[in-house]
Amino acid sequence: MLTGLYPVARGLAYLHWLGIAHGNLKPSNILIDDSGHARIGGFGRCHCAHGLWPEWSRSARYTAPEILFTDYETVLSGVDIAALADVYSFARVCLEVYSGERPFTGTTLNDHILSEVYLGRSPPRPQGGLKIPNDVWSFMETCWARDPALRPNIRTVVKRFEEIRNQSQ
Repeated sequence: MLTGLYPVARGLAYLHWLGIAHGNLKPSNILIDDSGHARIGGFGRCHCAHGLWPEWSRSARYTAPEILFTDYETVLSGVDIAALADVYSFARVCLEVYSGERPFTGTTLNDHILSEVYLGRSPPRPQGGLKIPNDVWSFMETCWARDPALRPNIRTVVKRFEEIRNQSQ
């Protein structure tokens, strides 16, 4: 299931290599072309790495806390939060693709979702949809770690996807 998002991970890796962070990765910004391949769209909020996005209405279910709440301590630490925020968002997209449910499903109030994200709470592990293997769930949790310095970079995510793809063949 997650291997269908492999092209998205590779696309993010390419963007990050160019010094560009997407900044608003969510399911509605992943498009399927005529050949059935996933493509990244919605570049209206992309940003050159090593900088902050301007204020805007964000998708709290998918946006990293340091972007939602502008964690200046992290910004000043030199950690590339823009690219690592994309990794966070990508893992939340993976959760939705795997489970068929949005992160924090059942919660419709954006303020409640913002509170959960601010407190560092992860979405609950879905019980419906496809069963998420423990190793995949653990990796997704690592990707949406509250501290961006604890998240893998997108190259590590791509390598993990390659491992998953090779195991399923």
